Amino acid sequence: MFYRQDSCNFIGEIGYHGCTSISSIRKFIPEDKLWPPYDNEDWIVHCTDPQGKDGIYAYRIRLIANQIRELFGEVPDDMEDFVLASQISQAEAKKFFIEYARQKKWKRTGIIWWNAMDGWPQFSDAVIDYYFNKKLACYYIKRSQQPVTILMKEPDNWACELMIANDSDQSAQGSYEVIDADTDEIIAQGEFFSPANENRTVERIPVSNGVQKLYLLKLHLNGKTIVNHYMHGHSPFNFKKYKQQLKKIADLDGSFDADKIGK
Repeated sequence: MFYRQDSCNFIGEIGYHGCTSISSIRKFIPEDKLWPPYDNEDWIVHCTDPQGKDGIYAYRIRLIANQIRELFGEVPDDMEDFVLASQISQAEAKKFFIEYARQKKWKRTGIIWWNAMDGWPQFSDAVIDYYFNKKLACYYIKRSQQPVTILMKEPDNWACELMIANDSDQSAQGSYEVIDADTDEIIAQGEFFSPANENRTVERIPVSNGVQKLYLLKLHLNGKTIVNHYMHGHSPFNFKKYKQQLKKIADLDGSFDADKIGK
């Protein structure tokens, strides 16, 4: 709610934590300290507080868990799902920050999200870890930051605006489609024209505030397909269902393998 109500003209720094992949964690956390993460000195030191449980940043492991709970209503009790849920919550949060900033152009003129890559092995808000493994957020951000992309705004008056966000210096013309991920039904499609450096609303998608939906978005432009997705509804979302839907999100352009995220 805070991020939907702020009025800043430029977002100077914004971040969200996400666990690094299990293959990376095993390189810097001893096998007997891998789980559970709470009150775990090894996790705390790498999250990042060299003073351990008494340090000012020792809360960050609990913060990661709370961020998972904020999105899914519960925290997985095994390491594999904990890591995946953490990467999903980070990816959706950073995606939201970037897209919300783009939607408010020119009232809002930019965003600096934190950060790109870790400088040492740790649990952090970076999207690429110390071992060069990409978190899910890296792929979501790449889609959200395309010079021309397709977005859905937060619901207003029982509908979500479908927007073409054009941050390039060239006009854009093509077609779009919106797919209901539950039914694979195309619920909206049409042609669009977007002037250079301008946002253009092309359609209003009727929604119910009491229903959760995943919408798959496609933009056909200059022989290429630009993709995105939008989660509609109030949290908590169902983690098991999201894990299944993650494959559909990945298959939009094949840029990542859903089965390898967090591994």
